[in-house]
Amino acid sequence: YKDINTINNYFTETKYSFGATLYRTDPIINKYCHYGNTSGNGNCRDYIQRTSSGVIHLLEKLKDKKGLEYDKLAEYAILWKL
Repeated sequence: YKDINTINNYFTETKYSFGATLYRTDPIINKYCHYGNTSGNGNCRDYIQRTSSGVIHLLEKLKDKKGLEYDKLAEYAILWKL
């Protein structure tokens, strides 16, 4: 599950003692985030868009791998997108 761990590390959050939470996303996630943007820069606007883009990124990583385990992971990712 190296690819899942890699994608998981693209998303971080830091909780502060005063109650605020800072969310950070690796810029690579924006690659698959177009959502009607006409600027072509593909910037994700919210957590749902970033997460969806992360799933697409995972599918791209899994598409060339062989084996039932990878096929099942890809199926779960596709179901999540529905």
